[in-house]
Amino acid sequence: MTVAAIYTRQSKDKKDSCSLEMQQERCVALCQANGWDWRVYSDPGKSGKDLYRPSFQKMMGDIKAGKIQVVLVYRIDRISRNIRDFFNLMEEFKELGVGFRSLSENFDTTTPLGRAMLGLVAIFAQLERETTAERVRDNMLDRAREGIWNGGPVNYGFKLSK
Repeated sequence: MTVAAIYTRQSKDKKDSCSLEMQQERCVALCQANGWDWRVYSDPGKSGKDLYRPSFQKMMGDIKAGKIQVVLVYRIDRISRNIRDFFNLMEEFKELGVGFRSLSENFDTTTPLGRAMLGLVAIFAQLERETTAERVRDNMLDRAREGIWNGGPVNYGFKLSK
């Protein structure tokens, strides 16, 4: 029987983002429709900038132990927002004979065109992450220039006043 690893991740709990529960619910529905068993791996509050996430690492251990045949995510950017990590991961899945499927982006990774399209989506996921980081940095610099506190611990010897 095919066993799917359902991987969910959410950087922060936001009302307008895909909740962990919604991601899992949709992936479970696909598993049920295909007659697959599944295991859920979830990393709440973790960034997709790298692969050093507790549940992700546990999933990879189970994949290497031969317990998983397909990895299922709601969206590609849930697994990684780093191009190098993403392509290395896809290569590792291929070597281990593990399939990869995203619910939102329907790609056939067995064809050259499918792999190319998957790569394009991964590039845009990284672009989004880098653009967001740049925007946050710029906003923090502007706030600091205006004398607005950006948060964090107050330096020793200073008091925060309103």
